[in-house]
Amino acid sequence: MNVTSKHKTIRRGGCNDNLIQDTNRIDVGEGLFLEDIALRLGVLNLTNDNPNKSVVKLVVEGILKLKPSGHVRTEVWNQMSSGGGVGFHGHTKYKYSEKDLNLVKMEIKKHMTKVIDGIYIVRKKKFRVNDSF
Repeated sequence: MNVTSKHKTIRRGGCNDNLIQDTNRIDVGEGLFLEDIALRLGVLNLTNDNPNKSVVKLVVEGILKLKPSGHVRTEVWNQMSSGGGVGFHGHTKYKYSEKDLNLVKMEIKKHMTKVIDGIYIVRKKKFRVNDSF
């Protein structure tokens, strides 16, 4: 499923100039983002209860080398109305299949070492897990 949305805004810039911003969002494929996988598995940051996507990214991309099942591509073009040039910013966020959740969980369990009570480490990345893990 491909979903494309376009958005154009004009904002007030410096020196009485307007910033024209053109935004494209392209959504391809289905699946979960890294932070969604971390949230579902119960992998948390060391200092707060937010999902720790860096540990999941390390396992998914570094150890398992899973292929993404989709992505979201955001493209932003900035231009001043006075014609002062164009700036392009592109960002891609990858999605991974829901079928790989158990595989990722087993791999994290295999590589994690307990540091102190409730704190674990995988390849120098410290994290906590909640009760659902």
